[in-house]
Amino acid sequence: MSKDNETGELRLYLLYSVGQSGGHFGAGEAIVMPILQLSLPDHYVEHAKPSEMLAECRLDAAGIEAAVRKRLVLLGDA
Repeated sequence: MSKDNETGELRLYLLYSVGQSGGHFGAGEAIVMPILQLSLPDHYVEHAKPSEMLAECRLDAAGIEAAVRKRLVLLGDA
């Protein structure tokens, strides 16, 4: 089996596993990992340019960086 094939199969396995566990990879094996879930809000977001909508939801580069930095501080890794 080629390396590309193995990589593709591993990717599919991980996607399937995460999908089956509701986004909690390793949940069945009691593996605890600090996961930072970023998602769209449950409320209506006004139509605008995609970049503006992502910024409003803090899912642009600056918002994601801020969320990661905040989490790292909480984990003591900053």
